[in-house]
Amino acid sequence: MAVPAGESPRCLARDRFKTAPAAPSVAAALREIAAGRLTSEGIVRACLEAIALRDPDVQAWEFYDGDAALARARELDRTPAKGLLHGVPFGVKDIVDVAGWPTSHGSPIYDGYVSFRDAGCIALLKEAGSICLGKTVSTELGHVSPGKTHNPHDLNRTPGGSSSGSAAAVAAGMIPFALGTQTTGSVLRPAAFCGVVGYKPSYGDVVTSGVFPNSASFDTVGVMCREVEDLPLIRAALIRNPIKPLERPSPSDLRIGVLFKCGAVVAESEMDVFLAGAARRLGASGATVKEVVLPASFDALLALHRDASGYEFARALAWERIGHRDTLSKALLNGRVRDGIELPIERYHAALDEIASLRAEFSECMADYDVLITHSARGEAPLGLESTGDPAFNTPFSALHVPAVTLPLFQGPSGCPVGLQVVADRWNDDELFGACEAIWQLHREDAW
Repeated sequence: MAVPAGESPRCLARDRFKTAPAAPSVAAALREIAAGRLTSEGIVRACLEAIALRDPDVQAWEFYDGDAALARARELDRTPAKGLLHGVPFGVKDIVDVAGWPTSHGSPIYDGYVSFRDAGCIALLKEAGSICLGKTVSTELGHVSPGKTHNPHDLNRTPGGSSSGSAAAVAAGMIPFALGTQTTGSVLRPAAFCGVVGYKPSYGDVVTSGVFPNSASFDTVGVMCREVEDLPLIRAALIRNPIKPLERPSPSDLRIGVLFKCGAVVAESEMDVFLAGAARRLGASGATVKEVVLPASFDALLALHRDASGYEFARALAWERIGHRDTLSKALLNGRVRDGIELPIERYHAALDEIASLRAEFSECMADYDVLITHSARGEAPLGLESTGDPAFNTPFSALHVPAVTLPLFQGPSGCPVGLQVVADRWNDDELFGACEAIWQLHREDAW
């Protein structure tokens, strides 16, 4: 682990995180409830105390309803556990509908808008016994213009985006888990910057009904939490399937590819040091580890994703663009919206076809590997709140529709978290969890 250098950042130190009750991890909460050592009401109260202490600085929440959450927790405490997530509260990015609650989509266009229904993912989590505590801050319409949230580990740094509030709320101990969304890098990057576990499922596994549309070809509901063991529980609830127990393979059973760069995109030098160190440790533990260089055809993937997602985004936002143009940020209007509007449909179709071809090619590349490990971001969270960081290391895997997890394994030169991204082939989410647990446990004593 790198030793922090330079001046101490203005941060909410871990000791300060411990000065009020913090939300437990999902799996730990369920174990404590089952053993009778903790109640759902107790967990919700711990969340509310943590919010009261930390959110004035972090500003992760757009809206929350503590009274309703406590009332629901008391109901659940009086009944036997039936669902996978019985009594565990969660937060959700504020581009996702929750019945009876305001949904701002990170834009003044939607001031006063109240959702009349639960999004599919919310209804499924509630069915599993989970309690929706509130809405977390999103960037503007899930795009690039930041909201008010600060990185809990250094308030002068971005938490990432667009799922800014979800990552920050989990990192600051305010909630056991939170939902975000990813079209480009909006779950994995903020999770990495804030030092939590982030998960982007295989595209199509989790329904997106009731989620503000960004790009239908890539939009995915994802998860931020604290432990890898939380992921199978949350995933099973979101896809309404029986849970597949987490199996941690021995490192010697793993075939791991190491990807240092995506096309022309390279990380900061210390990131390569972290990645190489993880590869050496895995190899020393018996894993088969080889460096991977993707074929030159993958160099076009970022541009292809930009074309396809931009075309769809510009049209998904037709109502906002036509009727509320003066309310939209210049970054949105002069970026993806303008590019998408100007893109010929023939080029859009060509981009989709080329990406589909690359998905098949990637699956062939993965035949020799259980997972790839690579960077979650170019480096630590950048200073300033004007940008949410570069998603270049996440975009390829959003375009390829494959599952990916970021693990908070390292500490960067400024003392902020750095993530390791672990990627599997499409539909291999459960196998990805197993590999991540093996990697997580191997690095845990040094991890962020």
